[in-house]
Amino acid sequence: MGYAHVLVVLMVSAFFIVGEGGDHVVYNLDLSHFGPREKLYTPIAKTVFRASTLAPVGNLPVVYPTDYGADPFGKHDSTDAFMAALKVMLTQRGSNHSLSNNIVDLGGAVLDLAGGDYLVSYPLVLPPQYGNFVIQRGTIRASSGFPSDRFIIELGSNTCNNSQGSCNENIGFEDLMLDCQGYAAGGLVINTTMGANVGPRIFVLGFLVAGISVNGGHEVMIHESWLGEYLYSDPRSHNKKYLRATGIQIFGNDHFITDTIVFSSLIGVEVAGAANLLTGVHTWNLPEIEGGIGILIDAPGYTQNRLIGCYLDYNDIVAVDPEHLTIVDGFFLCGGNIVLQALTSGHIIQGLVVTDNQFDLCGGPSIVLDQSAAAFSAVIDTTIDGNMYYGGYKIRGTRATAQLRSTASSWVFNFSEVLLFPTIKTVQYSIQVNSPNVFVQHVSRPPNGIVVTVETNAVVDATVTVTVDQSASSEPCCK
Repeated sequence: MGYAHVLVVLMVSAFFIVGEGGDHVVYNLDLSHFGPREKLYTPIAKTVFRASTLAPVGNLPVVYPTDYGADPFGKHDSTDAFMAALKVMLTQRGSNHSLSNNIVDLGGAVLDLAGGDYLVSYPLVLPPQYGNFVIQRGTIRASSGFPSDRFIIELGSNTCNNSQGSCNENIGFEDLMLDCQGYAAGGLVINTTMGANVGPRIFVLGFLVAGISVNGGHEVMIHESWLGEYLYSDPRSHNKKYLRATGIQIFGNDHFITDTIVFSSLIGVEVAGAANLLTGVHTWNLPEIEGGIGILIDAPGYTQNRLIGCYLDYNDIVAVDPEHLTIVDGFFLCGGNIVLQALTSGHIIQGLVVTDNQFDLCGGPSIVLDQSAAAFSAVIDTTIDGNMYYGGYKIRGTRATAQLRSTASSWVFNFSEVLLFPTIKTVQYSIQVNSPNVFVQHVSRPPNGIVVTVETNAVVDATVTVTVDQSASSEPCCK
């Protein structure tokens, strides 16, 4: 027996359907004599229909799985009912228009879970060449028989041969909980799609591989979402013995993650693609000291990924062979830091910007060079500067300024405590002679590693200020 949904139409004479047990109850209301403050919902007639006597409403833009036999209390498997509901949604054309590359425009059709809690044993597959529809408002849980290599909801196809590599467009997922229950690989996989909108109020739990995975496509937006292998109150939630998955995977270009929290996983967010933007991402998954990674950027080359205002809670940002990467305005709490990892021998760090980040409590290095597998060969067009610390962190960067005053003919500046790389590319200095009527010749010697020496031709009381930069410029201003 199916379960009813609510359809309310307010007018002078009104008609609506409500669920009562497994039955459909129809109220016919005469509203013409009610004032604005009077009670509206006094039934004047009541008719009861069994769900089996009602034909599914297949010509409306809102489709309810309960109309096709889905159990909204999660006691019985609802896979077949969801398949039937999806078939209706995808085959009723919502408008007379097509989207890009002849993608079928469903006109804003909605699969509405209506607050139900459903059990499924097989993925809900949304095929390529459909767009402009939404799935919303409810919970879907994987059963014990769910394939462990599949996602609860699977959108699109791995192959798409049009000019943008996108065979679905303008698809929304909102107000959903996807509970993999340790059976499904993940909650939602989005393949070769342009303009999917995931959020707000998305909660993905219990995944084996990834909570959300984005493959190819463009401009998928994930926002206001929570993801975890285990609930944060579960002792397994931060125990490396039990964690093996990734909260969000981005395997593509031009995608967005905004105001999203990963609270339990081995890796919080993994990015392998170009021109992706992460803002306000908070990772408090497995701590760095236990082997966890907050955000992994595995995207060498001219990729221009940007991390803005992210919060690394006891874990790291790891950037593999970084190039044209921006990390700004972040907060790193208690052991959280930035790791620049060399995997390709001779890799040049180029276009890396790490500025205006805050490192707080617990101490330790703020930025780490991991050259255990290979070595970086050069640093070009890179700025690591202006980062703040509290509580024992050592802030290192590519720029530094130091000042010495003494009566001498030589001033030696050792920048080993503040510079990140082993060599200095440019030196600027000034010398202020504190004795009146004294003129001396002065010079800066070539840097010796990260040591700079300024000399005069006579002993003098002077204040010397030196500013150094470890990054070369790819395009010198003057030739």
